[in-house]
Amino acid sequence: MNTLKLIGILMLIVVVSSVILGGNRKIDHTEKTPIKMLSEDEKRQAENDRKIAEAQVEYEKNQAAKKTMVSDTTSQNMDFASCKQKQAAMILELAGTNYKTDAIVNSGDMTMIRVCTDDGSVLITCSHADNKMIVKKSDGANCN
Repeated sequence: MNTLKLIGILMLIVVVSSVILGGNRKIDHTEKTPIKMLSEDEKRQAENDRKIAEAQVEYEKNQAAKKTMVSDTTSQNMDFASCKQKQAAMILELAGTNYKTDAIVNSGDMTMIRVCTDDGSVLITCSHADNKMIVKKSDGANCN
């Protein structure tokens, strides 16, 4: 087959394919694009995606807030009974002040109280299993 015939056939293929694929058709930008109706599954997926995006934003806000909070934790060896006595003494000492105290856990194995301060809170935990008193101070902690 000679080169001229081959070029002619290729040109014919290009012209035919552009006509078939709409290559000579003018695009009317005023045409309305049909709105696709979403199936129930697609609606649920879109709602789930929206909720996930909102949760991600909330998580990032919480992470940023946590970075501004300062916490300090100390622990010391102490028998369970002595630790509970110190907790009780602190509660009695703070009674009648502006500092709110809450018993969070009170079991045979562990006691935990929270003391709300002006700028944060203090958690005091007594662990029978470890024979330890753990004191955690947090700046900016929510004491509602």
